[in-house]
Amino acid sequence: MKSIELPVESLAQYAGLYEAPRGENVRIAVDQKQLTASGSLGNVALVATSATTFFTTDGAAQIDFAQKQNGEIEALTVRRESSISPPDDENCRTSPTI
Repeated sequence: MKSIELPVESLAQYAGLYEAPRGENVRIAVDQKQLTASGSLGNVALVATSATTFFTTDGAAQIDFAQKQNGEIEALTVRRESSISPPDDENCRTSPTI
């Protein structure tokens, strides 16, 4: 997995609270020049591999952001790695609260 660096202005569009169907929320924030996630993933730094795909620094989870045609972020999907079962996909919708 090769990481890329994104401008802080690009990272800022992902910041906010994402609500999962099962009630586990994920908060995405910009900390200096990288995204961080807190919630069901714990508190972890994220590494970009594309403009919309990020991995936790330990590689245990992948986060993909979905954009509307106008570029607005509408959702994220968390894929957790598991050696026992297929990855656990969790779709989250953005909350109006940031």
